[in-house]
Amino acid sequence: MNASGVKGTSAIHCGPATTVAEALRLMEAAHVHYLVVVEGGRTLGLITPESLTSYGSGTKLDRRDSVGRALGEPGIWTYRERRA
Repeated sequence: MNASGVKGTSAIHCGPATTVAEALRLMEAAHVHYLVVVEGGRTLGLITPESLTSYGSGTKLDRRDSVGRALGEPGIWTYRERRA
């Protein structure tokens, strides 16, 4: 699945280089509890405020860290394309 395959739906999204602070601002401004992380038209995963404030073994992300740092950690949804 890629982001261009979602037609007629507005999904609030960001890239993996987006800072934690900016991602939290985007979610608050849009009144949503998740962001779709997209790069080059491909969905990489979903992040939530909780996944950005504490992930893995309880390590805190700094507000200047990128959301890409959190992707792939336990408890954070990432998209892995199925291949036939």
